[in-house]
Amino acid sequence: MTLNSMTIGDKPFYNLFLDDCRNPDNVTWIELPKVAWQVVRSYGEFIRYIECHGIPRIVSFDCDLAPEHYVAWLQLAEIKFEEPTGCDCVKWLVEFCRKNNKVFPIHFIHTRNLVGMALMNEYIQNHIYGKFNNEQRHNN
Repeated sequence: MTLNSMTIGDKPFYNLFLDDCRNPDNVTWIELPKVAWQVVRSYGEFIRYIECHGIPRIVSFDCDLAPEHYVAWLQLAEIKFEEPTGCDCVKWLVEFCRKNNKVFPIHFIHTRNLVGMALMNEYIQNHIYGKFNNEQRHNN
């Protein structure tokens, strides 16, 4: 049995790659696992796919999912986008995992946007370690 064909209950394991234009094979600056990827291109596709198929085994995030994102990060100011970013996908998945009492999946951040990468990493780490610290406090 391969990682791509395993199931949990009635839901198969799958790996989700979020990027508006690239495919996993185009990512050469970090080493992604050599697995089959389901590719989604937007926030809406990301949410619909997870709601339909469950939490992925592995997820890889891009930050910039629309043309407006590519220029705006250079301003380094409080930015309100019309189109959601990969940061919004991270926040949604963190909340989805919290609400459903699920573990956050194995994750990679393949964006070239260093500001977005830092924000996504911080949000995920706060969720993972914040949850762990809360559980430790309740058990002591």
